[in-house]
Amino acid sequence: MDKLYRNIFILLSGLFLLLAGYSAVRVTLLLQVENNRSLQLAQHNQLLQLEELHARMDSLRSEEARLRDMMGLPPLSDDMWRLGTGGALPVAPEETERGLPRLEQEILLLHSSLAEIGTFAENLQLEWELVPSIRPVRGGYISSRYGYRDDPFTHRRAFHRGLDFRVVRGTPIMATAAGTVVQANRVRGFGRVVKIRHGDEIETMYAHLDKIKVNRGQKVARGDIIGEVGSSGRSTSSHLHYEVSRSKKALDPLDYIIDGLYVVD
Repeated sequence: MDKLYRNIFILLSGLFLLLAGYSAVRVTLLLQVENNRSLQLAQHNQLLQLEELHARMDSLRSEEARLRDMMGLPPLSDDMWRLGTGGALPVAPEETERGLPRLEQEILLLHSSLAEIGTFAENLQLEWELVPSIRPVRGGYISSRYGYRDDPFTHRRAFHRGLDFRVVRGTPIMATAAGTVVQANRVRGFGRVVKIRHGDEIETMYAHLDKIKVNRGQKVARGDIIGEVGSSGRSTSSHLHYEVSRSKKALDPLDYIIDGLYVVD
């Protein structure tokens, strides 16, 4: 009887081990299948993410090209976008195709181009701030243009080097661009005068002022109040005489003013 029980126990133990081994193999196979599914899903997600990155990069490249064209900068050549590589070691296929390593290189090139555009735009902004482009006074009208006219005192033909803005006494006068005040005093014939230098070449002059509100050497920005309209000097009534010159040569201020004008010939 003991022998019978022992044989049954051995049989049951063997059966248990067999079933346990089968279960372990089955679990292992199930884990492998699940791992393969996870790997395929991860690869699929990576492909989707890579395609999305490609689309975003293409959009950024289009915007970069538009900005360069708008700024007047030459486009990056196709040769630069090829991102040439070389060396003794072989180049991996994903580096020549649009894999992640190549996208990283494209991002670096795009970053460099956008930095160049930003610097160019900043310099352009600084240059623009130095261009006299607004009316020096608000309201009123232009009573005398740049060019030959009959002098109001001698009634002879004489060259008028600027514009005369007819406005009421005390009207604020604005700097038409950023610059440095190089003159703020009385000048024979022009009365109280303010002269501003904008950069290395351009100067503006504001004459016949009632009051001067800046000092020589003072920095001003476009729109800053520099004085008030008056009738000082050789003047028939309250008005502002305004001049623009480049390298000491008088220019027509109308060629610079881009905001509204009230003109009377």
